[in-house]
Amino acid sequence: MATLSLAWARAGSLITGTLIVMLWCMVTCKTPKWEIKRTLWAGLVSGSVWQIGNVCQVIAQSYYLLPYAIAYPIFQASLVLSGILGIFVFHEITGASSIATFFLCATIVVGGSVVLALYGPV
Repeated sequence: MATLSLAWARAGSLITGTLIVMLWCMVTCKTPKWEIKRTLWAGLVSGSVWQIGNVCQVIAQSYYLLPYAIAYPIFQASLVLSGILGIFVFHEITGASSIATFFLCATIVVGGSVVLALYGPV
């Protein structure tokens, strides 16, 4: 049953993403630049790293009996690393107030993961 719902979730994501791009093209009267040679590698590496983290989460839950309520927030805290790379390597976030807001939110996310790890479900 879980596999079926995962298939529906993926199909829904594909359809929704396609509709959003089509709507954007209609509203802006522009077609997106598909720079596949420049961006395909980044997408494949990004997806692979995400999936490796997902597999590690499953291993932590299955073999080390880490509860889902702890494993999933720690896994989601990995987005903080993505944000840090976006700020310092790719310069996607600029401006002192935007960067300060990011780090404030990142501190809350990581702090919540630590609290769950220490005092979460037993």
